[in-house]
Amino acid sequence: MRHEPFIRHVNTLAAKARSQGENPFAALVADAYGYIILETLDGAVGQEDPTAHAETLAVRELAKHHQDLLDSDADLTLYTSTEEPYSGPASNA
Repeated sequence: MRHEPFIRHVNTLAAKARSQGENPFAALVADAYGYIILETLDGAVGQEDPTAHAETLAVRELAKHHQDLLDSDADLTLYTSTEEPYSGPASNA
C-alpha cells in the first residue's frame, strides 16, 4: 500500500481543522486494502479538552465504534498530520 495519498489527505484534514478554529492536526485510520476506516480532527479547542488530540480521538473512536476490527486483529495504519511533541515529566526520563 502506498502511504503518500493518505499523508496528503490527512494534511488536508488538518487544514480543515484549522479553518474550523481548531489546532491544525488530524488523523485517519486505513486498513490494509486502502480503505479509510475513520477520520478525526483535533478537538482540543472546541471540546475544551487538552487530551482531544486528533490521534487520541481516532483511537477512542476506533475502540468505541469499530471494536470488530480490533477483535479481528485487522491490519490497520494510523496516519497523523504531524508527529506529536514529547511533553510532560515522562518525556525527560
